[in-house]
Parts: sequence; structure tokens; C-alpha cells
Amino acid sequence: PSALRRLNPGVFRCVLFLFPLCYYHGMLVTVATLLAGGKMVLLDCFNPRQVLETIERERVTLLAASPTMYRLLLRTPGQEGYDLSSLRRVFFGTEVCPPDLAQALHERFRCPLENMYATNETGNITWMHPRDPWQRAATTVGKPAAGVRLRIVDDQRRPLPAGETGEVAARTAQMMVGYYGDPALTAQFLDGGGWFYTG
Repeated sequence: PSALRRLNPGVFRCVLFLFPLCYYHGMLVTVATLLAGGKMVLLDCFNPRQVLETIERERVTLLAASPTMYRLLLRTPGQEGYDLSSLRRVFFGTEVCPPDLAQALHERFRCPLENMYATNETGNITWMHPRDPWQRAATTVGKPAAGVRLRIVDDQRRPLPAGETGEVAARTAQMMVGYYGDPALTAQFLDGGGWFYTG
């Protein structure tokens, strides 16, 4: 139910997705956009000026990219001349978003910023809520997604108490069953209890 509430047709009316569709978020955003009755806009490659032109021309409502891509967009000469007011939500993942970048994105786009954490092996692990303040985008990847179990483990894969630093282990409903044709590699990351160790 919480995931379905995110399929706001106004947000998913026109999605520009800059990650490969074969990645988990590519599949997730494609399905979500279709379920919400929206359209996907795809580009052959990442070109900051082409992205800005596409947002303006297509009236893109949701943009998904990495912090590095966003930084390149903001550094594009003349970017302030593009009308990006159609954006309703900005997603990112793949790397840390520094506080100065989160602030610059907020000031330029004036819409919610959402950080997400996922792997191809597990699917979505965590995400921020659209009503979270934009400042959180630089300090968290959000809370566990519906149906996800998380724990932090030590180098022996023993659970650690809250507040300790360690490896993220996740168990999700949409998790892989293993790496194709490679049981040894599967055993390195996926245990018999269904926990995936992210490394």
C-alpha cells in the first residue's frame, strides 16, 4: 500500500530516466510509470545540455540521475535559462549526495529530493519519503522499503547493535535466487537464510 501511494499520476506523468533500464531502478521506474499512466523519455546517452532541453521540451515531472549527473547539469553554461518548473520530484542514488549539492538541487528544482538505495540482487532496500525535508537527501538513504528486513553485521556476519558501523545485509521479497551458473559467487553474497550481504 505505501508503494502504491507513490504512484502519483502527476509525478509520473513524464519521466526522464538516465540510468540503464536493465538495472533494478530502471525496471522499477518503468513499471511504476506505466502503472501510473505516464510516459518514459529515454536518451541515447547522458549529455547535460540535451537533458536540460528534454526537461523543458517534454515538461518532465520526474528526473532520476546520479549526484554526479546532477552536478554536471548545474555546471552547464546557461542552465539557468531552461524552464525546469515542470519537475515534481528528483530521485538519485548510486553515490553520496554532498550537502552543498542537495542545497543547489533544492534551489534550482524547487521540488522534493529523494535518495534511494537498491541493488540489482535485492531490489529496493530503502527510500526517502517525498515529504522528507530536502536536507535529509544528503544525510540518509531513507527507511527500509515495505517488506525489507535489514541488519548491520560485522566481518563474521554477526548482527551488530544499533549505531555500530558494519556491512549492510538485506532480505527482500524481490531478491534474486542466485548468480546465474555461479553457485560459488552466490554463496559469497547470499546465505542459506536468504540474507544478501552487500559488501
